[in-house]
Amino acid sequence: MQILGSTSGATGTTVAGFSTSGGSSLSQLNNPSSIVLDDYGTLYVLDTNNYRVMKFLPDEPLGARVAGSGVSGTTLDRIGVSYGMALDRQSNIYVCEYGNNRVTKWMAGNIGNGTIVCIPI
Repeated sequence: MQILGSTSGATGTTVAGFSTSGGSSLSQLNNPSSIVLDDYGTLYVLDTNNYRVMKFLPDEPLGARVAGSGVSGTTLDRIGVSYGMALDRQSNIYVCEYGNNRVTKWMAGNIGNGTIVCIPI
C-alpha cells in the first residue's frame, strides 16, 4: 500500500508502505486511513486494518509500531477500528477509536498500553 505514488499519470514519491499489496510487515500497510507529519519529517500512519500506528523516519524503508498490538480489541494494549489520529508536541499519539467509542493516548516511547482520554457519556 503506497501513501504517495503515481496517480492519473502524475509522478509522486513513495514515503511509506514499500509494497504493492497490503500486509502487516514493517514495510507494509493495510488500509491506512490517517497520517501526521511532525516537525522533523517523521511520518505517523494509522494502519487501520492492522490495528496499529506506524512511525516512518525520513528516508527509512521500514516503519516501527508505536501504538496498538496489531490485533483488534477493547483492552488498552489494542486499538479498535480507527480512522483518525493526532500527535502532540511531545510525540504522544491520540487515536480516535471508532470501533471502541473512545479516544486513547499513547505516550511517546510506550507501545505497551494506551490510556483512555475520552469516552462518550
